[in-house]
Amino acid sequence: MEPPAFRIAAASEADVPQILRLIKALADYEKLGHEVVATEEALHETLFGARRYAEAVIGWVGAEPVGFALFFHNFSTFRGAPGLYL
Repeated sequence: MEPPAFRIAAASEADVPQILRLIKALADYEKLGHEVVATEEALHETLFGARRYAEAVIGWVGAEPVGFALFFHNFSTFRGAPGLYL
């Protein structure tokens, strides 16, 4: 039997609970779980609200989320060029 394929997909509003779970798992791994104050409501508003401050993608193996990336665009006034903070 072939293992499930890995894929990366843009996060949707339905993925907010998974994103928060992955954030908490990363914080626990870094021994910083006590620092996480993010909530599903806050993530929903900042990722999918009227003003989207960041974007997210999720890595999947089959139906299981196994990783994520949050990123936002920035702009360097010194370089006069856009950038991406990951």
